Amino acid sequence: MRTEYTSSRTILVLLFALLLLPRCNQERNYTEVNLNDFEARATVGLVNSDNVDSYNWVTIPPAVNNQRPIRMSSLNFPGMPVRAPVQFQDLPMRDFSMQLCFNLSDSELDALTSPALQLAHIGEKWAIFLNGRNVFSNLEAAESRSRRSLVYPLDVRYFLPGKNCLLFHFRGDPVNLETGLYYGGPYRVVEYQAIVDDRSDAISLSLVSIYFALGFFHMLFFLQKKRDRYNVYFGLFAIFMALWLFAKSPIIYEILPQYYLTLRIELFSVFLLMPSLGSFIQSAQGGIHSWLMKTLWGSHIILILALLWPSENFIQDLITFWRVLAILFLIYFMIAIPYRFWRYVRLFRLRYPGMDSIKKAILNTVPGNLLLGTVVVALAGIFDIVNASQGRGNQGTIGYVFLIFVGGSALRIANRLFFLNDLVENLNRKLRHNLATLNRTNSRLRTSERRYRHLIDGSRDVILSLNSEGLILLASRASRLELGIGPEELEGKHIASLIHGDPADQFRTLEFFHERFEVFQKEKDSLQMKIPVRSKNDTQPVQFQLTLQKMQGDDDWEILGRLVPLKEDYLLQFLQKEQLTFNLGNELIAVEELSQRLVRNLPRYIDVSDTAMVRIGLREILINAIEHGNLAITFEEKSEELSTGNYSEFIALRQSDPRYRERTVTVDYNLDSSGVIYRIQDQGSGFDHATLGKKLSISESEELPLHGRGIMITRNAFDLVEYNEKGNEVRLLKYFR
Repeated sequence: MRTEYTSSRTILVLLFALLLLPRCNQERNYTEVNLNDFEARATVGLVNSDNVDSYNWVTIPPAVNNQRPIRMSSLNFPGMPVRAPVQFQDLPMRDFSMQLCFNLSDSELDALTSPALQLAHIGEKWAIFLNGRNVFSNLEAAESRSRRSLVYPLDVRYFLPGKNCLLFHFRGDPVNLETGLYYGGPYRVVEYQAIVDDRSDAISLSLVSIYFALGFFHMLFFLQKKRDRYNVYFGLFAIFMALWLFAKSPIIYEILPQYYLTLRIELFSVFLLMPSLGSFIQSAQGGIHSWLMKTLWGSHIILILALLWPSENFIQDLITFWRVLAILFLIYFMIAIPYRFWRYVRLFRLRYPGMDSIKKAILNTVPGNLLLGTVVVALAGIFDIVNASQGRGNQGTIGYVFLIFVGGSALRIANRLFFLNDLVENLNRKLRHNLATLNRTNSRLRTSERRYRHLIDGSRDVILSLNSEGLILLASRASRLELGIGPEELEGKHIASLIHGDPADQFRTLEFFHERFEVFQKEKDSLQMKIPVRSKNDTQPVQFQLTLQKMQGDDDWEILGRLVPLKEDYLLQFLQKEQLTFNLGNELIAVEELSQRLVRNLPRYIDVSDTAMVRIGLREILINAIEHGNLAITFEEKSEELSTGNYSEFIALRQSDPRYRERTVTVDYNLDSSGVIYRIQDQGSGFDHATLGKKLSISESEELPLHGRGIMITRNAFDLVEYNEKGNEVRLLKYFR
């Protein structure tokens, strides 16, 4: 940990060295003419170098504190338009001229070898003359050619001993702040190499590269880590800082000469610096009010959208508005960050005395790690904004000061590495202990698994494992013995695929099963029902008892199933007489179970096929009693709902209707050695059974109608089908021969 802390301090020292490097200039032994030290004069129109004295000039005194912006819009020329508080439109371009004269002694002139003209800013279009000689001109350019940090090599032969005059022609919007010399300085004539040394373009590009690399690293590395989301905002801030520095550098004009594009790129990055900084602080340490974050992002998004406005003058007004807004937000951050830090200091004071509590808070907390960097960045931002409002806007102090912020982040990362190192060591100790425990547990699990497999495969019952949708995942070996189907053949099939009843009854059987299974899925923890299963070795279906039980799995609940063949009742051979009465509600799901119960003892007297027909007939009559009797569903209503596929929803509505929901079906059952009698009565209004009977008289070659099939099947299953006069009660008789 001590080595890592030393490394973090080394990073901070290197960053400070890089910060101070641009300020360390070599010894200057060259001639320099500071143009801000000399009086200048300006006028309207393009002045000819031969008769400059014939114009009415506005005199501009020498600079104070070496800063003198000369903006044509602020010189109050007679007849010139006045800029509105918010200038929404650009005005037609006008011509202006400015002359600036300076003196060179013989020794100074002799020292000039490769002079150059350095201009902090010039716009919108311009031409430059030195002692009447044309140095450069782009007055006829198609669009604005405003430039920052402009350097023009000058021919030393153009200079004269004594008085020398520079004449500038400007062509631009008369209310545009950038028509003329927008920034306060530097404006000078000096050796070209001196300008190269002072500008430190290599260091500026290095900063741009560092910030871009740093930003993309944080974006890509931490994007998927929600707990480290503050690193994403830090990456955004670094990328926007790099974009802003690049947009301010002269190199961008080699890629995008259109000033209206470079200006908007610069402001786009500037308008995103503040929101990304605020989001970083909020994610890293908290303590920022939510209303402020919403205001911060909302106001800057509006500013970004406003960049689409075509007027350059309006864009300049946006800059003024943003400066005021940014200072307010920065002041808030300068208060919120130390306040948050001080809260941690007070907590550490409970354990550490005096300065130790401050030291611990700085080194061991996020607000402490970021305190110096964020406060210095905020101060540098305010300093740059104030300078820009006074015409000293091309200094970009925050671009260098941001390195301190990077240093704070490096300290934060090192701090986290210390924590992670301790955490990893503790986890390794726990992992070794847990691995030993896990090995012992795995050994016991393997033993339990062998016992469980022996119990499952040793059982004659078919054991099934199903997912929540009813698909078979595993089956025991008993499936081959009881069903004639191997476990591997069952895997992946739905449990309903095992049901194989009477062909005439298969649809109804599956329908009832799916209804019961759906209720089990949604509401029940277990399900028990009898299903007909036809194995590969049997020609007739065999009744099985199916039991399903829910079990919670790792991701979703699963189903444990058991399939047991129903054996013949040993006591059935002694049965002589049975009499029962059932009172059934309107639950169609119970019909299948009741119909099976009503024929359970019939195999004592008749064969299995006749028993199945009686069961089917009873089930159809019970369904009719509920649907057409108690629920008063007409044949037309049922036909319509079946055709639209909404019959289940329609049934549910009728079952909850107060008019029908209390109705019941009464079933009387009387069995003896001569036959069986069923009496089924509903509480409906009855029906015309005589007329319906005639309609159902069809030939054997025709199919049964859509409904009415219950009465038809019942007639075939029983020897006597007799309705009461009302039609809400039926008496069914089956003789045993």
